[in-house]
Amino acid sequence: MAGFVLFELAVLAPLAWVMPRGARGFYLGAAVSSIVWLVVLLVRDYSGSHRAELGATGEENTAAVLRKLERGGWRVVHDVEFDGFNVDHVAIGPPGIYAIETKNTSAHWNITSTRDGQYLAGAIGQARFGARKIRLLLKEVGDFDVKPMLICWGAGIDDLSGGLQEGVLVVVGREAHEVLAKLDAERLDPFTIDSAAERIETYVQSRDGYSRRHPTKVSARVRPAPSASS
Repeated sequence: MAGFVLFELAVLAPLAWVMPRGARGFYLGAAVSSIVWLVVLLVRDYSGSHRAELGATGEENTAAVLRKLERGGWRVVHDVEFDGFNVDHVAIGPPGIYAIETKNTSAHWNITSTRDGQYLAGAIGQARFGARKIRLLLKEVGDFDVKPMLICWGAGIDDLSGGLQEGVLVVVGREAHEVLAKLDAERLDPFTIDSAAERIETYVQSRDGYSRRHPTKVSARVRPAPSASS
């Protein structure tokens, strides 16, 4: 994109002066407008706001899928924040407890690619770490096998294959509802589901209260993801 801006400035702009006078103003106006928009896009990309937008959209998509599970006896808690890290969603239902990491990427992700495989491996690592954090949080309620899950959205996952990878259930966003609806592992009873959910909800509420009382002491959540995702 930066190359195109330089191309317009170095090559296309001088062409305006050899054009007929009637067309020159229109051409220069169009060129300036396109350069301005390109600069805006560059600033958005490099400032991180684009990644934040992608991340928020992905989390909203996953939350919409999880809302459907709540009709079947699931409990869902969103944005469980720890120091320097957060778990996007925790889903607790009859099939078990899942710590869910959401990614939304416009970059191409493919586990067989060296570069893109690193991006995916990083997201898988986040999902595993999140599951460990939730498992420790639930220790006082019970010794649960919290399963890590990674749900991926965006144009960059067209060639991504879902399935179990390095102990993490990787799910393509468009298939998320079908995959979640078919989960069948340990059967948690309603009392256990409610106990686990209430423990996490109590933690989130206490954490939110601490954040309001001590805003400068609470670490900003870290989302170490590739540049085109969250």
